[in-house]
Amino acid sequence: AGPSAVGAATVVSALCGGLLWLALAQGWRAVLRQLTPAQPFAGVEAQQLLLLGVAVVLYLLALAVYHVAAASDTAREAEAQRLEFQVLTRDAELRALRAQLNPHFLYNSLNSISALTTADPAGARRMCVLLGDFLRSTLKVSALDRVPLSQELALIDAFLAIEQVRFGSR
Repeated sequence: AGPSAVGAATVVSALCGGLLWLALAQGWRAVLRQLTPAQPFAGVEAQQLLLLGVAVVLYLLALAVYHVAAASDTAREAEAQRLEFQVLTRDAELRALRAQLNPHFLYNSLNSISALTTADPAGARRMCVLLGDFLRSTLKVSALDRVPLSQELALIDAFLAIEQVRFGSR
C-alpha cells in the first residue's frame, strides 16, 4: 500500500472512531435525558460537532505516538544489527589475518628447524617440541568463543620461546 492509501485509511479510521465516540455520546445523552427530563440540552449539535472534531484529533494523536514508538524500535533494532555486523566483520578479518600469519610462522619455523639440525641438533629438537606444543595449544584455543587471558599469555610465551630458539641472541 502506498502512502496515499495509508493516509486515506488513517483518515477513514479517524472518522469511524470519531463517529463511534459520537454515537456513544448520544447514547449517554439519551440516558441523561431519561434521568433528568426537565433539563434542556441547548446547543447539542455544536457540541456533537466539537466532540467529533476532538475524537478525530485524539485518534490522530494516538496514531502519531504509535508511529513514533514503532520508528524508534525499528531504529534501535537497526543499530543493534549494525553493531552485530561490525563485530562479525572484525571477527572475520581477524580470522583471515590469522590464516595468513599461521602458515608463514609455520614455514619459517620449519626452515629454522632444518637449519638447526646440522648446527644445533638439540636446539632443533627443542624447537620441534615447542612448535608442537604451540600448535596443539592454538588448536584448543581456536575452538573457544572467548579466550581467557591466562591462555592468551601462555600462547604468547610459547610463541616467544620458539622465536628465541629461531633467532638465538639476535
